[in-house]
Amino acid sequence: MPETPAKLRILFVEDEPDLQKVIQLALSYITDIEFEVVNSAENALDYLANSTIDVIVSDHYLPAMTGVELLVEIKEKYPSILRFLLTGSVESEVFEKAEKMAKPIKIFEKPLILDDIIDYIRKIRENNKN
Repeated sequence: MPETPAKLRILFVEDEPDLQKVIQLALSYITDIEFEVVNSAENALDYLANSTIDVIVSDHYLPAMTGVELLVEIKEKYPSILRFLLTGSVESEVFEKAEKMAKPIKIFEKPLILDDIIDYIRKIRENNKN
């Protein structure tokens, strides 16, 4: 009998309630993914202290701590978690700071296209297995 692959566990960090609902609705039909959506960097760190995830996708503009700052902390505490940044910013310094400090695998730009994000994450995960 073929082995069932483990579900991909993704944590989304998004503070906009409408985008939280879009993420939850769009991903609810995908059977090979377990996901959680939290609304702040603090809640993300609390979640990570008690849960195991494979991937984090964080918005950049969050209350109290930016997505780049969050990803830097995750890189240091949980280096095996694949890190992605999501931003609506067109400021080049956001991209430069993210790439230099947080080293995300990719920076996705808003507007959000979840299918593209999930497909990209799946490809990265497959490449990491090989």
